[in-house]
Amino acid sequence: MLEISAKKQGLINLLASLIVFLFNLSISFFLSPFIVRHLGVAANGYIQLANNFISYAALITIAINSMSSRFITVAIHQGKIEKAKEYYSSSYFGSLLTLSLLLIPAGLVIWQLPNIIEIPFGMENSVRSLFSLLFLNYFIKLLFPNWSASLFVTNKLHIQSIGNILSQFMRVIIIFGFYLVFPARLFYIGVAAIISTLTMKLVLFLAKQKLLSDIKVDRRCIKKSVMFELISSGIWNTVTQTGMILLKGLDLLISNIALGAVEMGILSLAKIFPTLMSTLAGTITSIFAPNFTIYYAKGAYDKIVNGAIKASKITTLLMSIPYVAFISFGDSFFNLWIPSQNANELQTLSMISGASLTFTIGIQVLFQIFPAVNKLKLNSLVFLGSSIISVLTMLTLVNFTNLGLYAIVGVSASINIIRNLFFVVPITARYLGIKSLVFYKMAWQSIRTVLILFLIGFGINSRLGINSWIGFISVVALFGIVSLIVIIYTLFSKKERREIFLFLKIRKA
Repeated sequence: MLEISAKKQGLINLLASLIVFLFNLSISFFLSPFIVRHLGVAANGYIQLANNFISYAALITIAINSMSSRFITVAIHQGKIEKAKEYYSSSYFGSLLTLSLLLIPAGLVIWQLPNIIEIPFGMENSVRSLFSLLFLNYFIKLLFPNWSASLFVTNKLHIQSIGNILSQFMRVIIIFGFYLVFPARLFYIGVAAIISTLTMKLVLFLAKQKLLSDIKVDRRCIKKSVMFELISSGIWNTVTQTGMILLKGLDLLISNIALGAVEMGILSLAKIFPTLMSTLAGTITSIFAPNFTIYYAKGAYDKIVNGAIKASKITTLLMSIPYVAFISFGDSFFNLWIPSQNANELQTLSMISGASLTFTIGIQVLFQIFPAVNKLKLNSLVFLGSSIISVLTMLTLVNFTNLGLYAIVGVSASINIIRNLFFVVPITARYLGIKSLVFYKMAWQSIRTVLILFLIGFGINSRLGINSWIGFISVVALFGIVSLIVIIYTLFSKKERREIFLFLKIRKA
């Protein structure tokens, strides 16, 4: 009964997360062309650039907060309630300390912003306001304890997804309400972000009170030794995130400084789909993180391996169809979505930026193993080293060749493929005490699936022309149905198909 309950809970978490992803996809679909039309292509780039600056500041908080849910979960499932309280209280104190340290640097960055990045004449105040509000939004997040830990401990991540839906709904209302009623201004994005954050925090607070009411912030539970334990583990997530910023978060900044504000805006549009795919990967695989952590706490390594294999197939199923659909029909999409821009350029940049997914869709879940087994150091150092190589190569190509934006997106994609296939796969296998071949099979299964879907997409695209949104939706729907049937019969075993059909209450004739 417990196993059935766990499966149902996992499915609920997954479905809720997918709804959030579709919601965010819809926001990007309508918001980006709206901003381009009213404020210009450069303005769209500043929104993403501002969020990148927030990620730079967040490097400090990651060290203290990123592993708190993991340690609280392990402590509770091992019956160490007092220890869980220490982790909870100490991580909150660390957040407040970090907030106080970031206030002055953030103010200086905003004050000197026109000297740091290129801002077109007349947009200085608008961009400054946007950055100010987004920094304020980040600081508001730090003011509250880690209420989401209750959802991780109880494996009820679907509640967080519900909160995300509500908060994003509020964001949509604020953004489009302001843009439709008042003159177009860039700072509306920041106002909407703050309202969205407050909505999310309310949902998390109510959930925490219901699911984990015994764990509260207690000044007596704040321990230096516990903070050091959290930081000594979480610091490697900071290192990893630093590598992530170097690999993906500096591209807009480099394009802004080296190529100009317009090129930055073009790159921000081209990166929307690869970024959404990356978000989808994190959304799907994070669903399995609580179980991996609970299995680790109980010493059940075999369950982590079996869970990773199943998660790989689910990830491949859910990611390969939208990924290949975009690659196959992306040029038509850009023509219809933002007709004022060069669709071929945007499609090419998007394809190169997301190219690593062809090889790594099936192994995305392996990134959840590092925090589960608390083995972060080596992965973090490799990630940082490869990212430094990526940035240096990128800067060299941008300054000494005519590749421009193609150099920026191409280098990071290549580094991603090499690192994931030749490091992440073998090292996670070693941590779990199994042969690398087990996880390489996962990678091959997803590569084979993507290649098969490429052939299907190419065949449909070569026979059916697209010149309207109705035509685009019809062709993509056809591709999705055919691809789903193909995946079910090529990726899943007969036993797994039977379980799928029984779950959906489908009976063979």
